[in-house]
Parts: sequence; C-alpha cells; structure tokens
Amino acid sequence: MQSKLTDITIVGAGLSGIAAAYYVKKYLPHLSFEIIESAEDLGGTWRDHRFPGVRSDSDLYTLGFSFQPWLKDPIASGQQILNYLNETVDTHQLRDSIVFGRRVKAANWSNHDQCWTLQIQQSNTQYQAQTRFLWMCAGYFNLKYPYVPAFENMDQFRGTLVHPQHWPQDLDVTGKKVVVVGSGATAATIVPELAKTAQHVTMLQRSPSYYYSIENQNEAISQYKTGELAADKAYSLAREQSLSHEAALYQACIENPKATAAKLIDGVRAQLPEGYDVETHFTPTYMPWRQRLAKVVGGELFKQISDNQVTVVTDHIEAFTQQGLKLVSGAEIEADVIVTATGFNLQMMGGVRLSVEHEECQLVNKLTYRGVMFEGLPNCFNMLGYLRTSWSMRSELVSKYVVKLIDHTLKKGCLSVTATKRLEDQAVGVNPLIAEAEFNPSYIKRSRPFSPKQGSCAPWQYYQDYEQEREIFNNCSLDDGVLIYR
Repeated sequence: MQSKLTDITIVGAGLSGIAAAYYVKKYLPHLSFEIIESAEDLGGTWRDHRFPGVRSDSDLYTLGFSFQPWLKDPIASGQQILNYLNETVDTHQLRDSIVFGRRVKAANWSNHDQCWTLQIQQSNTQYQAQTRFLWMCAGYFNLKYPYVPAFENMDQFRGTLVHPQHWPQDLDVTGKKVVVVGSGATAATIVPELAKTAQHVTMLQRSPSYYYSIENQNEAISQYKTGELAADKAYSLAREQSLSHEAALYQACIENPKATAAKLIDGVRAQLPEGYDVETHFTPTYMPWRQRLAKVVGGELFKQISDNQVTVVTDHIEAFTQQGLKLVSGAEIEADVIVTATGFNLQMMGGVRLSVEHEECQLVNKLTYRGVMFEGLPNCFNMLGYLRTSWSMRSELVSKYVVKLIDHTLKKGCLSVTATKRLEDQAVGVNPLIAEAEFNPSYIKRSRPFSPKQGSCAPWQYYQDYEQEREIFNNCSLDDGVLIYR
C-alpha cells in the first residue's frame, strides 16, 4: 500500500482512543486524523474481556464520557459498556475514522521530515504510513499475554484450565466444581457469576484483599428516571457524587489507614455468618489502597459464602494434580475447572517499538512530561489514566490538553514539539512512574523494571489526583521552556 501522511494518528479504539478522537474532531476539524485499531472491532479491554460476569469496577458516570451521558445504573456489564462505546462512536460520527485490523508494530521519527513513519501490519502484509503527531491510546494491559505463575505440574491437570482474559465462550461450568485462583477485583466479579450455576466454587487466595459492598443505584439517576431531574443535571450530579465519594474514601485510607481498614473488615464481617474466620480470609496484611479495593455489588459474594455456594481458602499452591490442586498445608482441592485469576501483565505504548532517527528509544530511561509526553520524543503523546479514579477522567483531561498543544504548535508556525530538560532540570530526581508507597499491587511491581520514570518535581511528574491535574492542565503554560518547538 502507498505511504500516506496523516496529521494525527491515534493508536487504539478503546476508551482513550475514542476520547482523543472526539476532541480532535471537535477542536481541530481542519486536521486529518485516523484511529488505527489492531482488532476488527472497537472497545479494547471491554471487547477482549469476555469472562462470566465481567463488569466495570468503576461507576459509569466517571468511567463514561462527559460528552455522552450514562443514565443507567452505576455498575455496568462488559456488554453494556461495549454497547455504550459503540453508541458514542456512532453518535459523534467517529466510526469512519477508525481503520480496523491493522497493528502498528514500530514508529520512527525523522528530524528531516518532521514526522513519524509507522510500520503497520495488516494480516500477512506490512506497509508504511506517515503522521505528524502520534497519539498512543493503547491502554496498559497486555491483552495477548496475561500473567500466570509457573505452578508445578500444571500440565498434569485433566480438567479445564482457563485464564479470565482468554475465556472460551463455549465453556459451561454448570454442575461442575470450580476453583478460582486469586482474589481481588476479578474474583469479586467472576466468582459470584460462576457460583450461580456451578456445583461449588472455591476462591483460593494466597492472601486476603479488601472488599466492600455497594448498591447498584444512584440517587440522582433515580430522580432522572422518575422525571424529577433533567438528564444533563442528573448525570452531572451523579458524576460529582461519585468523584466526591471516591476522593473521601481514598483520603480516609491515607489519613486514617488503620481505622479505615478496621471499618472495611467490619463491613465484611457483618455480612458473613457469626464465627466466620474473617481474620484469616478477609484481613489483608497491607493498608487499604496500596491495592485497589474490590467492590461487591449487592453483597452477592458474601451471600454465596453464607449459603455455602462459595468457599474461601487462604493457602499456597504446592502443585497441580490430575484431579485439582495440592496446597502447601497438605490439603487438596478437587476441581473440574481451574480459573487462574492471577492478574495481568502491563505493556507500555501498546508494544510499539519507538525510535528517533532509527535509534531505538528505551522508555525505561525516559522521564514523563506531565504523564503525557516523554523527554526527547517529538510529537508523541501517551494516554495514561488514573489508578484510584476512573481511567476516563484523565483521558478527557489529557485529550483537551493535547489538542491545545497541537493547535499551539501549528499556530506558532512549527511542525513539532518536544519535551526537553532545561539546564535547571538536569538535577531532577528520578522516581518510579507509580510510587511504591502509593500503589503496589503485583502487576505494578512486575512492570517497574521496564516502565518509564517520573521526576521529583513538576513538570516531570504524573499525579494521581483528578482535581489537582484539572487545575494543572487548565492553567499550565505551553511555553514553559521545557516544550521546545521546531
């Protein structure tokens, strides 16, 4: 195929890519743009994660877009979210801008041409395309390769072994004994759904996670449904309520971690039978929000435990057997199906190999500029969301900022913008992109050796606070001496 030059190329047609495309189309209508998507349909995580009960762990008032109101219950199924994303794309006429079935393998920046040359794979062929601005919206999941520990004798198990990320659509657990290895958000989602039809479900965890029950309803949306509030007002209120609640919960975890931990654990204890061993199975060894808090909709998981549909076992796997699992304690668990809900692997920039003048960029050695650009990479933006607030809240902030930055670059009569350390920035300290003291689940630990870094001071930092970043992105200078225009 013949090489073409596009003003803006967005990689990925998930939540981030759709947000980016919306703001490009709205504010830069004179520029050409396209979204390159490796799959044959949009949706990203919500397209690829198809395990039973898959749902949002965040409410859709904040996970959804400000420009596409969600006026239903806060927690939505994976299919509902996928429908919502398709409705958003069609409502705002973005579908014709998506090029499906093409994977960006590599991108090289040319200083002479002032553009990126993309190596794109389509089926069994490869071709090149050029773009002025490269906008990575591929998320951080490695959707192809989930994380599965190398348990001993896994190949000996005679039943069905499956990871939630690669769930076979024809797998039926009706009447079967199921073991879900892992705890946390995925377990809180998949265990209650499997327990509806399975003979029995065992949730096997190495150590406990924090859980809390929520009701799948919102007062403002209920008032909209009864005609008491207009749609836009109800959505705005629901969004504000959610942000306020999540901020208050996080603040309590940071300021009074022991008291908040005790409150969360007592909340679980109140939903389980008297005498249940909460200390063993629901008392984590870490303080709350060092890992995500797992939401249980309507307390369903605790009801199933109370009804003996679900058993929680806290132990370590010694080895797989033909019939199931042997534990370090000596106990054995029989299973027809074992689900390894053991987590996922992270992947920066969608796995695209980046180079400048054919010299490969090692992102692990790069500082991030406002969590959007990387030092020394011209016209390259990366979408990273929040960890304690819905991903989309940051994707919209970043989209507005990037659109302003592109417009500012071109209005200056320039073709490129690069974040470059000033003389006074040479002494900036180097910290992990996600601080260990702030958030430290296993998948973050595994990713640190290959992740970019952030600095010890602005503008080389990536904050996890929506209100703080909203102030920053709305007021920061685009001529700060760090952004170099050419």
